Amino acid sequence: MPYTPQVVRRFYNIKKKLPPTLRNEVDRQVDLLCQDPEIGTQKTGDLKRVWVHKFNVFGQQYLLGYTFDEPTVTLTLLALGGHENFYRDLKRYLIPELADMRRETRKAVWNPAAETSLHGFERSTGKNPEI
Repeated sequence: MPYTPQVVRRFYNIKKKLPPTLRNEVDRQVDLLCQDPEIGTQKTGDLKRVWVHKFNVFGQQYLLGYTFDEPTVTLTLLALGGHENFYRDLKRYLIPELADMRRETRKAVWNPAAETSLHGFERSTGKNPEI
């Protein structure tokens, strides 16, 4: 039984910016996935519920990230792009807490002279700390 494809806004925005030949190839690959969603590879770790299907167009490899739900027979298309930063961006999209943690980590600065800081870190005020 073929799966029904659903797209998230991020996937839609990426796809609509593609040239027509690449857009047609993405549609063809989505049709293949709807017939058999297990042709991709399931990821591990933070992305364990995500599957990724790799395909080549004009000598360039593209990755298509998706999930599928057997009881509802739906295939949710999450991401599309080249390998560079694909998994990093997908992880940030799926796990927003990780992106927030990274943002908070960048705001923390090392100040060994700060008495009230926790383990020598304090919040950045936008100015360089006096050391």
